[in-house]
Amino acid sequence: MHAFLVILLMAAIGAVIGGFTNSLAIKMLFRPYKPIYIGKWRLPFTPGLIPKRRDELAVQLGKMVVDHLVTPESIEKKLMQPEFHDEIVSWLQQELSSVAISEKKIGDLLAGTGFSDPAGKTNELLKRVIHEKYESWIMDNKSKTVAGIIGPDFEAKVEAKIPEAADFILQKGKDYFSSPEGKIRLKMLLEDFFKERGMLWNMVKMFLGNDSLIDKVQPEIMKFFNNPGTVELLNTVIKSEWGKWKERSLEDIIDQAPAKEVEAALTSMIEKAVNIEAFYNQTIGSVLGRFSDAISQKVIPAAVQAGLKALAEKMPLLMKKLRVEDMVKEQVETFSVQRLEELVLGITRSELGMITYLGALLGGIIGIIQGIITLLLNN
Repeated sequence: MHAFLVILLMAAIGAVIGGFTNSLAIKMLFRPYKPIYIGKWRLPFTPGLIPKRRDELAVQLGKMVVDHLVTPESIEKKLMQPEFHDEIVSWLQQELSSVAISEKKIGDLLAGTGFSDPAGKTNELLKRVIHEKYESWIMDNKSKTVAGIIGPDFEAKVEAKIPEAADFILQKGKDYFSSPEGKIRLKMLLEDFFKERGMLWNMVKMFLGNDSLIDKVQPEIMKFFNNPGTVELLNTVIKSEWGKWKERSLEDIIDQAPAKEVEAALTSMIEKAVNIEAFYNQTIGSVLGRFSDAISQKVIPAAVQAGLKALAEKMPLLMKKLRVEDMVKEQVETFSVQRLEELVLGITRSELGMITYLGALLGGIIGIIQGIITLLLNN
């Protein structure tokens, strides 16, 4: 009975010592947080291991994250997973659905992001682009002839359209002079012409008697328009003028029609065609609604696939540019020692507890062995 009590006592003492020393060793990883001095002499093992080597720990954690945890390969693998692709597509489709029914105007949306007066700024940008392109085009082509600028194909098309243009002009002339408005206008021109000649007008009236001058002249004008020779004459005139025009240089034409006025007219025409103000006054839903199905089913999946692929290919370079290792290091360096202790213990608390228990177990076993050896030696 005496031997059993001795062995039991030795085992208890060994277990307490083993558990206590392991627990103390674990605490000494973090504590004390700061060095302790007795006079000028610093107490050994102060501060604890982790506070003392926090900078080295930050560097090693950064390397561990980059080399083993958040690696370019692991991110590439995640990006190329079909499940991840489907999640992104689904999220974008949901966002598109909510935007496609929005009654908010495009201009108001941009103004809300800090882009004030989007229509005005876009118009200014359009004018600047037109001006730059126009000036550049003038400088590049001013020494060329019209024929050299438009090219042989377009020149042939213009010449092929000359008979149609002549027919169009004659038809418009016939329509005008056969109309009541044209008749009145022609009468006024004739009367003004003859009245300025005094006696000639009186002679004309005597010759016509009660008949109206316009009734005599108008049919003759219509005969002129209907005469086949008139069409041929007009064709010849237009071809002749076109032949002169196509051989003129752009610089010569600009000298007769000031470049600034041409640019202003061109700018005004483009502004009316584009109608930026009307575009920004449209609602987001009215613009996207017409294309939402196509965007949702075709554009978004294709864009996500291409985007993820491009991102995966550039991930090594991106990781290098982001300098993740330095980011982790800088973040860890900002942590207090208490924060580091909470992080480490939060992850390893159960394992560190098992180490304490293991120390107590080993201490107990050593105590039993010591008790048996002591009893044997005493006997």
